[in-house]
Amino acid sequence: MYNFQGDFSQEEKSLFQKIQLENLDKICHYLQVNLNNSPQIKYYVFNTRQGKIDADPNHSVSKAVARYNENAIYRFWDKIEDPSFPHELTHLIAHHFSTPYRLHTEVDQANGEKLIIDIDMVST
Repeated sequence: MYNFQGDFSQEEKSLFQKIQLENLDKICHYLQVNLNNSPQIKYYVFNTRQGKIDADPNHSVSKAVARYNENAIYRFWDKIEDPSFPHELTHLIAHHFSTPYRLHTEVDQANGEKLIIDIDMVST
């Protein structure tokens, strides 16, 4: 599932989707994972970093994050950049090899403040 927020053309959306599927295929092949029985990965793609920060459940300032409990990737994509960004996708695929746990941590926010939260995690 792809959810684009911003002024992405149909051509740009198609390019992004094509690259994600290619990355997924390569990662699954490399890790020898069959995802046919796994939930569909959700992509939330934003044309502004602030849009991504606001939508991300933990409001991470990172350009992209994987949220394994949602099986989702939140991604700021500046259309002049290559849409290939397999790092977060690899986390979602590799979490099948790990045991989930709760992490009590501080998270940097865009406004410079720290948020102390518990995050569902997997070590991938």
